[in-house]
Amino acid sequence: MKIFDCFMYFDEEVVLDVRLNTLDKYVDYFVIVESEFTHSGDKRDLKFNHKKFEKFKNKIIYK
Repeated sequence: MKIFDCFMYFDEEVVLDVRLNTLDKYVDYFVIVESEFTHSGDKRDLKFNHKKFEKFKNKIIYK
């Protein structure tokens, strides 16, 4: 059985860092979803920094 941690990302690097480091030994994959649009439908830039979380690159599925 594989364990996936799935969450929406919106520029919360500190929260993501704590989450990845805390759950790393329990989770097989982290599914990170980031939208190109706000909840009100406005276009926004993607903020997820792949380089900052290089340590987890084999566990991160980013959409």
